[in-house]
Amino acid sequence: MPVPHSKRSDPGDREGNGNRRVFETVADEIRGMIANGQLPVGQALPSETALMEAFQIARPTMREVLRVLESDGLVEVRRGVNGGPVVSSMPLAPVARLVGVHLQARGVTLHDLKDAQSVIEPGAARLASQARSEEDIVQLRELVTEVESCTHIEEFGVLAARFHLLIMKVSGNTTLAMIGELLSTLLPDSYVASLKGTRDGVVRAVIKSAAVWYSQLVDAIEAGDGDAAEQLWARHQHMARFQGAAISGRPELYRLYPRTDRPALVRE
Repeated sequence: MPVPHSKRSDPGDREGNGNRRVFETVADEIRGMIANGQLPVGQALPSETALMEAFQIARPTMREVLRVLESDGLVEVRRGVNGGPVVSSMPLAPVARLVGVHLQARGVTLHDLKDAQSVIEPGAARLASQARSEEDIVQLRELVTEVESCTHIEEFGVLAARFHLLIMKVSGNTTLAMIGELLSTLLPDSYVASLKGTRDGVVRAVIKSAAVWYSQLVDAIEAGDGDAAEQLWARHQHMARFQGAAISGRPELYRLYPRTDRPALVRE
């Protein structure tokens, strides 16, 4: 991997122009190389010593650079004789957790989250009706069958999230697919929260109703009818988000993390 050679002030101190730390600047350079495809997924970076030489920084600074990139999910530091930093597949789970913390800290409700879903997904369903392949339809049908046979709300939450994500992926739009991955990480628990404490008969009715909507949407997508797909999914989203509120009888807050009994960590 060719890397730029540049003179920098070190060790890990601040650059001469501004207050940006050296390790942050170097991390940004490597982020840029990953974003521009100069460092593809699976590519091993040079040794720590070679990176130190390339960026003209000390070992503690280089290790801080790798720590930051690893925490971003951009680099995986493999251990062992043949180990070292490797460009990772960049999973969205760390990003989703940060988004989840942000939403919970702001006191966002599940209704708010589902409002966003109802704005985004009908358009994705329209795109999916034009971009779908035979394989896509098979996968969608298989998911509908799984939903039809499930009976527990926890299982339904996982399957529903997968179905919603697949619609976003089938749209053929990479940005929508990425948003879908974030939502699929954040939303499964919302189904449980909306229906917790509800009678089994009501839960089964909700699952059965969802399976009907899902099946009808797949029919519209398979037929290539964008108008029908968009309108049907908008109606479903409208029904689903108000159905959850009506069943629970309260505006559920989005919760990624439960409250803890540990005393607040306040500096004295």
